[in-house]
Formats: sequence, C-alpha cells, structure tokens
Amino acid sequence: MPSQKSTAQVTTWFLGLLIALITGCSDNALNSPTAHKMRGLGNAYLDHVVGANGPPPDEAAFKKHMRGLRGSVQYDYQIDPNNIDASFISERDKEPLVVMYNQNIGKISGESKKVIAHEKTGKNGKRLVVFASTKVDIVNEAELEQLKAAKDK
Repeated sequence: MPSQKSTAQVTTWFLGLLIALITGCSDNALNSPTAHKMRGLGNAYLDHVVGANGPPPDEAAFKKHMRGLRGSVQYDYQIDPNNIDASFISERDKEPLVVMYNQNIGKISGESKKVIAHEKTGKNGKRLVVFASTKVDIVNEAELEQLKAAKDK
C-alpha cells in the first residue's frame, strides 16, 4: 500500500503538470519556427531596403532579392535557397504571411514598431508580427490594427 508521502508527491507532480499545460507552456509562439522564420524575413526586408535603396515593391522583387543573397546570408536569415516560398508561410496557421510591400519603413532603429509582416490568421486569437527592428511579437487583432495604422513608428 502506497504511503501518504508518496501519494502526496504524485499528486503534487500531476498538479504541476496540469498547471503547465493550462498556462500554455506547450505553445511558445515567440520561439516557434514561424517566429524565427519571420525574424529572417525581417532581416531580408531590411537588406532590400538598404541594398536596393527602398522596400521591395512586391513579392516577386522580394523573392528575387532573397535568391540573390549570398549563401551565408541566406543561412543567417533562415532562408532555404531551394524553397524561397517556404519563407512566406506560417507554420502556425499554415497560411501565407502578409508582407507590407512598397511602404516607407521610416527610421530604422532597434525600437521601430513599423510592421513588415504578420500572420494572416495566427493561432488562438493571436498573430505573430515582425517589425522593421526585426523583433517579433505576438499581438491580438486590435493591437495589430493599431500597429498597422501608426505612422512611421
């Protein structure tokens, strides 16, 4: 017959596991493959801004730029040179990312909140967004709309 001490330990362990599952430890969106991919996309976008003297006008121009990057840069930006299209798909919602083409990104700084791209649908009411600073954040619909409406942040 199990002792009260071992039963208490098992109960405590199960409660801890239950709390971890309820609080969402299993879905860390900011460390997801999509978040890493979006950081790379943000870096490639900035590379285009600097290298081509402006933002990419459309998807075709952006993909052409990404294909032309050195292999080491593609690696750093997590771009598969044999599958550029994969850089534009969220693994969280399985939909194409929404990229903000032909837009002035304003001053490039580590604090910029100018949206470069975001998930189309996201997951659980939240979407990943990458800014001109290449930082990735997770926002709800209202926050995303505010960020997109902001002028040259």
